[in-house]
Amino acid sequence: MRSLSNSTPATSQKSRVTTCEDSFASLLAKFAGSVRGRDEAGLYRQFCESMRAWLGASGVMCVAAITEEEYRVVEADGRDAESLRDARILLGQIPVIRDAADSLKAGWDNEFSAARYPVEAMAGASAIVVAPLIREKGKPGIALAFHSDAGAAFTESQANEFSAFAALAGSLVQNAALLSWIERSKKQWIQDFDAITDLIAVHDAQNCLLRLNRALAELCGRSPAELVGAPMSALRNLAAPGDASACPFCSGDAEASGERLLIAQGRSYLVSTSHVRESAQDSGRTIHVLKDMTSQREAERRYRELFEGIQEGLFFCDLDGRILEINHALVEMLGLERGAELRGRLLGFLVPAARRREMESALESARAGQQIWNLELPLRRTDGGARQFSLNLSPMRDETGGVRGIVGSVADVTDASVLRAKLMQAGKMAAVGQLVAGVAHEVNNPLAAILGFSQLLLENPEIPESAREELGLILLEAQRTKSIVVNLLQFARPAAVPSDAVDVNDVLRQTLRSRVGGFGGPEVDVFLSLEENLAAVVGDAQQLQQVFLNILNNAFDAVREAPRRGRIEIETLQKESGVEIIFRDNGLGIADTDSVFDPFYSTKETGKGTGLGLSICYGLVQAHGGEIFCANNADGAGCAFHVRLPQAAISEEVERSDVAPEHSASGARNLRR
Repeated sequence: MRSLSNSTPATSQKSRVTTCEDSFASLLAKFAGSVRGRDEAGLYRQFCESMRAWLGASGVMCVAAITEEEYRVVEADGRDAESLRDARILLGQIPVIRDAADSLKAGWDNEFSAARYPVEAMAGASAIVVAPLIREKGKPGIALAFHSDAGAAFTESQANEFSAFAALAGSLVQNAALLSWIERSKKQWIQDFDAITDLIAVHDAQNCLLRLNRALAELCGRSPAELVGAPMSALRNLAAPGDASACPFCSGDAEASGERLLIAQGRSYLVSTSHVRESAQDSGRTIHVLKDMTSQREAERRYRELFEGIQEGLFFCDLDGRILEINHALVEMLGLERGAELRGRLLGFLVPAARRREMESALESARAGQQIWNLELPLRRTDGGARQFSLNLSPMRDETGGVRGIVGSVADVTDASVLRAKLMQAGKMAAVGQLVAGVAHEVNNPLAAILGFSQLLLENPEIPESAREELGLILLEAQRTKSIVVNLLQFARPAAVPSDAVDVNDVLRQTLRSRVGGFGGPEVDVFLSLEENLAAVVGDAQQLQQVFLNILNNAFDAVREAPRRGRIEIETLQKESGVEIIFRDNGLGIADTDSVFDPFYSTKETGKGTGLGLSICYGLVQAHGGEIFCANNADGAGCAFHVRLPQAAISEEVERSDVAPEHSASGARNLRR
């Protein structure tokens, strides 16, 4: 506390309004007892009024520093009080006030000894007393009282009383500010708590409701104040059906925290439970937060129905190509029992090793943000087979546009791929047939002349014996050429097919008897698996026997070249559309199955075949309204020829003869040579 005066204090100059029995202690007590409910401004006002009355001063001010020189008058009482409130004054120009402010900035706990200062710097003031007011650090607050009457002064006792009162006022102001902040924070917290749309309930260990937010109270049709203190059973309308527990939100374990799903009133809530304890002895509080997930679960249900109900195969995978989810359609396409068998596996696992690089390249492009359309690849099935699929890959992006995953769609195009190949083959064979027919006709004319003149020359007795041998060779090669021309014409323009009902099993047995009877060389196991009660087909038995014999000849030749015991399997199957005959061998297979029916294509050594046998088979089967195709076996050993023929109408079927005794009841037969 600092004071200044230019005269000796005199009791006659001091004016008091309080009675003599009043004491400074009672003044302090009265001031401290009347602060409840007062704000900061009210406390400063009461301080100024009480001190001016107690000291008999002309005026009392409370000022706060804005800068080192400029101060703001917080409150004033007495002389020019109305004009001084909230005024900006340069009190720092007054030495006593400047020194006090400097000391306050250095440390709020400093004690100021009484001192005398000249007061010329403060016009009209005969005495000034200064004391610190506790305010925010870095912004000194000062209380000052002054006398304007000439010769008036403050005693040392008054200066000390002023300083003590200022310290009390500053402390109370700080407390009031803190309480005000607490009240504002509490009010703001309640407003924020009630503004949360999720449902919140807090209860104690006895399941007594301690607090709930407005959203939960309104859902129960009551106010928060009405429900506080009630048992948690008051929220029974949010309990799951049949739940009679004390708290509808707690799980079976009262101490368990975490999340669980609650279905109540036709809505879905995600209940998050937490436990809070202030000490080991505290029974604690339980906090439940209920988030309404009805809309999200409905959206998830619709998405799941769409995802699972769509007929096209769908899958999601991460950026490494690891499968996260697949739908039911893709599960069936791949012959799986459930999608979990593939979750976590790399997408390349489904692709044969020879084509895996194409899949990796497509995934790399999708990771770079590109769309991949109609990528045709074979995918493995659980039964060991492979079908042809068309894949589309699309990047999934996050909010920033970055790729966070890949979504793919899969369509089974095996049938379409086979049909496309058949159409291409048919078009190619038709074009080749036209070319072959033209060439055959052009060759046939000079060939007839060569044959005719060769025969005439051989019949001429004048031809020397030495020339007859060469003429015989010419005639033999010409006849061989004529046979090739006949085969070419038969390929280009197959003969008309009779509309007889033919038993395929009988034709196969006759073909096999004739072929095995004339077969020699290493042993070959031939297995017959002929389906009984096979439907008849419309066609010509001799032409079909020619087809079967040609395929068998190729099979026998193929197994001869393989470094293992020969095996040929012949199987007939009844299909909805007709009859299928399968010739399967364990030879070396065929390198180019797409070209095997082309004229002059042969896997045999030069001079051992014309390359027309399978071409003729193709034409004959086509003439019967059927189809023929070839595929290498899945195990890599040999290949299989499939012949499919349409079945005859019921009225055209012929009665079967009894099965020969050497056949088993199932139609299977093992012939070994």
